[in-house]
Amino acid sequence: FPSASAHHFLATTPAGAPLVLPATTGPHFASSSSSQDSVYQQCKEDLAFAVKWMKPVDQLPGGRAPRAAAYTLLSEVYISMKNYDEAIKAASAVIDNPNFRLMTERFGVLKNFTFNGYTYQGAAEPWGDVYWDLFVEGNFNWKTGNHEAIWNAEFDVSAKGGGGLDISSNGGDFNLERNWGGPLKWLAKDKNGVVDWLQDTLSGRPVGFLFGTEYSNTTIWKYKGDWDRDIRNSKYNIQREYYWTNPSSAFYGQLLAADNMGDPSSLYAMTTPSFKKAVSAVHHGLFTDATSGKKHDNGHIYKDWYIMRLPDTYLLRAEAYYLKGNPEKAAEDINAIRNRVHATPVGAGDVNLDLILDERARELFMEDFRFNTLMRMGKLVEYLMKYNPVVIKNGWQLDDHLNKFPIPNSEIEANTGSKLEQNPGY
Repeated sequence: FPSASAHHFLATTPAGAPLVLPATTGPHFASSSSSQDSVYQQCKEDLAFAVKWMKPVDQLPGGRAPRAAAYTLLSEVYISMKNYDEAIKAASAVIDNPNFRLMTERFGVLKNFTFNGYTYQGAAEPWGDVYWDLFVEGNFNWKTGNHEAIWNAEFDVSAKGGGGLDISSNGGDFNLERNWGGPLKWLAKDKNGVVDWLQDTLSGRPVGFLFGTEYSNTTIWKYKGDWDRDIRNSKYNIQREYYWTNPSSAFYGQLLAADNMGDPSSLYAMTTPSFKKAVSAVHHGLFTDATSGKKHDNGHIYKDWYIMRLPDTYLLRAEAYYLKGNPEKAAEDINAIRNRVHATPVGAGDVNLDLILDERARELFMEDFRFNTLMRMGKLVEYLMKYNPVVIKNGWQLDDHLNKFPIPNSEIEANTGSKLEQNPGY
């Protein structure tokens, strides 16, 4: 299974990378370029072995890849090989497995969580929904009752080597909250020069390294008028309003706005949407903010993270159904996901690859290997030109060769015993 997973990325992204079999035990300098088809064929053979011998999810501890992970990857490989019947069969082996189901009711350790809102004022109220529950620390494992969890990476702040302070004095290895948890609003200054401060929950310690695009932040949520219906876009799952939380500010409890900020030009950077799946609802409190005195985790999270989740399998099967020419069945699979989040169902006439990609973004943002997905579909260049703000701003016309990564020149030069062919266009 690990071999198939690695070869799958090699086949899809650089395409033409060498297939070296059997595995080498020493330096190897005579690799030859392999066709994409030959690498996919090897993936298929490896996964045929894996689905026969890997254990089912109910016989494994958390963090171990179950047989369902191999079936899910096999479905994607078969799509790449244009064998849609086998792709449907592989995905169905997971979707029809009674061990797996989409979670539709509140569950887990914080299903009764209360919070006083992003103003951090007033009485606490019930907080969250079933989609929010999917990303709560303690809820990621199948063993703990999350029956759409197929395979996830494990983190444990209390275990040596588990991603805690023994790994990094800065607060652990998994920096998702720091990088993706939202904007740097806790260091914003109001028009009187009073700095906002860090709170202890649902704000994290983001530094605004990465912002979503208009596509991920806005465009995909307007589909079928579902802005206020789709719970994935609820205030629990995406924060779009930010408040002054320092009582010393004259604007305490008010929205951050251009007319009360010291630097109005920084408003977007301070208030860009924050996807709460990247934030820990309750921190371990390993650090203390110097200004507010609030405990925090320095922008690091210690919850697990999904590698595969059941909606991915549904959307792979939907893609296979669509490419086979059965948009009705594709719509059924897409609606299984949309019904869970109260979104408007789609019809067969709505289904195309763009809808599937949009639904992957709505459901699997920050989980999907998006580069790999776009390259596999041959849509990377198209989507960069349609949605990437840097490309749009500069008016760049990108060539189709960018749908594949280059073979690293260092690998070509080191391969002295044979010739590795560079991908076209590089």
